[in-house]
Amino acid sequence: METTRTTFFTRDKNFYKTFFRLMLVVALQNLVAYSVNMLDNIMLGSYSQNALSGAATVNQIFFIVNQLALSIGNALVAICSQYWGKQETEEIRKLTGAALALSIMIAAVVVTACTCMPERLLGIFTTSPEIIAEGKAYLGLLKWTFLLFMISNLLIAMLRSVEVVKISFVISVVSLITNGCINYTLIFGHFGFPEMGIKGAAVGTLTARMLELLIIVVYVWKIDTKVRLFDVNLIRIIFAPENRKIWRAFLKVAFPIMCSGMIWADGNSRTFVCRCNCCKFCIQHILPVSEGDRHRHIICICSCDRERYRRGRY
Repeated sequence: METTRTTFFTRDKNFYKTFFRLMLVVALQNLVAYSVNMLDNIMLGSYSQNALSGAATVNQIFFIVNQLALSIGNALVAICSQYWGKQETEEIRKLTGAALALSIMIAAVVVTACTCMPERLLGIFTTSPEIIAEGKAYLGLLKWTFLLFMISNLLIAMLRSVEVVKISFVISVVSLITNGCINYTLIFGHFGFPEMGIKGAAVGTLTARMLELLIIVVYVWKIDTKVRLFDVNLIRIIFAPENRKIWRAFLKVAFPIMCSGMIWADGNSRTFVCRCNCCKFCIQHILPVSEGDRHRHIICICSCDRERYRRGRY
């Protein structure tokens, strides 16, 4: 009797070729997108210790938002890729509407919290009054990027689910360059502009996120021919009683992924708090290790994201 031997690794070369090609694009896009905020830390490190510490503390909040956005996007990719395999774009539009509504609601809660109690939120991560003061000035503008980032990341995830990935990398690179140029101009006061310090970094990041959202919205609205998201009334789709099953199906997938992301973000933030409360000057030494760890985590998430898409698609 002839038996078939199974192995953990496949010998299909086309699988590896497709997997690594897609993973590389998505990983680079996510790394560059996350680096938009990290660039503030790098450039503020040459300006002021307290400014660097304040920005790094606020970016702990952004990391939580980032994990929520990635979780919702990954859930959307997992479900929509199945419908894309069957060419049912109407269901993709409904799911995207539900995911978009959830993203906006979460972002609104975070922005409201950052507006009403910024000192209390920053006080979770540090006890230094100087760092909290710098962080509050930075958070005053940066909080609006949370909403912009969650919307743009969700639309990028929708495009990934229908095999459109290159535009997301282009958008992230444009956003990173824009942020770097504005930071150089406003943080240090070059080219006749005022020296704004940490507020200049916030202006740069906010401008970059606005440009990022503008590009992706124009692409989805005017260029995309696969989903054509804005050909329907999204508000009617989101709140239509007959689409409650879509909400249940999406939340069933999204909730466990969001819980996993929050556990990771909570553990990472607790490590940051424990280390930085020992000495406020430790942040500049801890930051490179912490950011490197997060970048490795993002690469792992992107690898899983591509396999999740492949399994859903085929």
